[in-house]
Amino acid sequence: ESVMLELSSGSNYQWSTGDTTRLISVDSSGMFWAVFTSVYGCPKATDTISVSVNPLPFVTIGPDTTVCHFSSYSLNAGSGFNSYEWSTGTNDQFLVLSTTLSYDSASYFVLVTDTNGCQNSDSAIVVFDICSGFNKSSNERIDMFPNPVELNQLVHLSLPTKDIYSLTISDLTGRKLKVISCDCDQILFDVSGLTGGMFLINLVDQNNRKLYNRPLLVK
Repeated sequence: ESVMLELSSGSNYQWSTGDTTRLISVDSSGMFWAVFTSVYGCPKATDTISVSVNPLPFVTIGPDTTVCHFSSYSLNAGSGFNSYEWSTGTNDQFLVLSTTLSYDSASYFVLVTDTNGCQNSDSAIVVFDICSGFNKSSNERIDMFPNPVELNQLVHLSLPTKDIYSLTISDLTGRKLKVISCDCDQILFDVSGLTGGMFLINLVDQNNRKLYNRPLLVK
């Protein structure tokens, strides 16, 4: 940032920077002096000032990103600042995001202040999305489609291998609404008995190992 230096009175200004105006702007540290004619007409009156310009604090909360609904995600503004002001109204180093039920994006902003009172800011856009899942290894993908789903449609869950699975449909309070067990490599289920809204789909194998846990939107 810069600081403004101003001579209170006089004329015929000559600054050490080469400026000839009464008011100048400097953006670096150092000693600055001015020669001018005083208000009483005395020539070559001088004045000197020492200026220290502190650098702006560096802050970053990371790039724009996409996160899955119902997953944990936090933004980190970094340590060492005197204060933090997030666009959400919180004042901590970390901003823990609470994923919403609207499939949209949100912009988050933080203003930090360092020990010198200097401020800087950063922002990031976080997109909340429905994500497909992964099971035992990164090469074995589980897909659920369509999602969102209409009440008159079947939902298809494709599985990488034939095995014994148990699928549970729950509401957002955790109440189990339907349980499907099969020795299969795919699961088809209807949502006709559900009302419109958001539900959680949980899939475990025969060892009760969680393989998939994602939201399903029923229109």
